[in-house]
Amino acid sequence: MKPRTRMHSPMMADTVARRAPETTAELKRTYSESKPQTAKEPSMTTASPQGTPHAVDYGLVTSLATSLVFFDSAPDTEAMKSMITQAFGQNLGPLEQSERSMIVEINDEYALAFTPAAATRADLEGDPSFHQHPILSGDPAGWEDIACMVLINVFPSNERLELIKNTREARLHQLVTLGLATSAIAQTPGAIAVLNSVGRVAESTENYVEAVADKLPAHYLASTWVAQDDNGLQAYTLGMPMLGHPELQIRDFHGSPDELYSVLANIADYAQQGATLKDGDTMAFAEGEPPIRITAEPWIVDADVPALRIHF
Repeated sequence: MKPRTRMHSPMMADTVARRAPETTAELKRTYSESKPQTAKEPSMTTASPQGTPHAVDYGLVTSLATSLVFFDSAPDTEAMKSMITQAFGQNLGPLEQSERSMIVEINDEYALAFTPAAATRADLEGDPSFHQHPILSGDPAGWEDIACMVLINVFPSNERLELIKNTREARLHQLVTLGLATSAIAQTPGAIAVLNSVGRVAESTENYVEAVADKLPAHYLASTWVAQDDNGLQAYTLGMPMLGHPELQIRDFHGSPDELYSVLANIADYAQQGATLKDGDTMAFAEGEPPIRITAEPWIVDADVPALRIHF
């Protein structure tokens, strides 16, 4: 990926000049070596055996799990089947071909549906989930060649749906399954771009596949953005409620945009993988560092959406 000189965020009026890391792997290396730790032990514990309830209204979570992969020509069905089989192995049921879609069950928990359709660059850029990101989106030049797309759906069984409605772990499992399925299709020859509906961002296939392989949900689920206003730099996540969490944000920062991006993406990654953050917690990246406060406040993008401010 070529370095970008401007952070593009459709959510804010102004943007920030920054150097984008070459790949998600490079960005991963910019993260702190240690994960955040809390000064209050219960606040960061992993889920109980019964599961962790969603920290936001379920209306912000939903059970939908969809993505789009764009191609420069109609993808080969056998190649897609091969990649899906490699991704899920013995967990797959028989692959069935309907008139429009290829459908397969996984462990009686989900039905995956892969539906191809004609498409153009306008279908990518006109989608409500489309936002262009300076790190994740890659070089958009290839988008001119878009000729087809594959819609990917992960439908839960009735039993799994009840778990998704009530626990963050089940919702995360569904979205990780979506990531694996999307990555498989994105590795099919001819794939150009992925539309990540959780983080509402267009991603290069290379970056998306890397993020799934490296288990970095901050780069294939909820996304992180940096913007400038009169008070300094602002960073915020986009898509955390889809995983049962409030959005996260850092406000009025006066340091490096690279540092700000990496800090919030790291915390978002930590939360997406199962940690609980809540109002009144404190946290730190290493023992002996001053505690960082966490407080509840409205999201800077939409005041109707709950958020947690990281006082970094």
